[in-house]
Amino acid sequence: MTQVASNPVEATAAVPEQGAGDAARLARPPLFDAGWLLLIPGIVIIALMVLLPAAEDRNRARFYRDRAQLVEQHSQARLVNHAEYLAALKRGDEAVLRAQAAVQLNKVPRGEHLLMPDGAVRAGNAAPTTKVDIRTLEANVYDRLEPPTLTLSEYHREYSTLEQLAMGERSRLWMIGLGAFLIFAGLLPAARR
Repeated sequence: MTQVASNPVEATAAVPEQGAGDAARLARPPLFDAGWLLLIPGIVIIALMVLLPAAEDRNRARFYRDRAQLVEQHSQARLVNHAEYLAALKRGDEAVLRAQAAVQLNKVPRGEHLLMPDGAVRAGNAAPTTKVDIRTLEANVYDRLEPPTLTLSEYHREYSTLEQLAMGERSRLWMIGLGAFLIFAGLLPAARR
């Protein structure tokens, strides 16, 4: 016995039509939306245009912070050297007082030798005894108080093509525009047939 459907909607659903398989296939959403292929790169491009300059600023700030710490350490070493020299002066250290007298008063204690401008060493009024390279000797004690000269390098870094695009004024705007366009195109609804 065949049953007759009392509802017309049930009656049309019970009778299979030839184009019903095509309609069901078209009504079903696709497994993968191609918009994601535009949306994800757009988000990545905009994120990189924001994060790469910020990372460069952070690296530059760390470099100058480290450089300032080197200058501070150099200044601290200089202060320690001068404090030790002042303490030796206050104690009356004989070697420091002789060096101070030789530099400040231009006097040489007895038994010491005088260094002449031509490099000869004279004891009192005697004839020169030996030749000494005057460039290697220093009578100034203050130069010995200074720590070694601090050489500071400048910040320099090679940038990749992507970093150059992210750092440039005009190129950064173009890249942000490209990212925004890709996001917009990725968010558009899929075409229906």
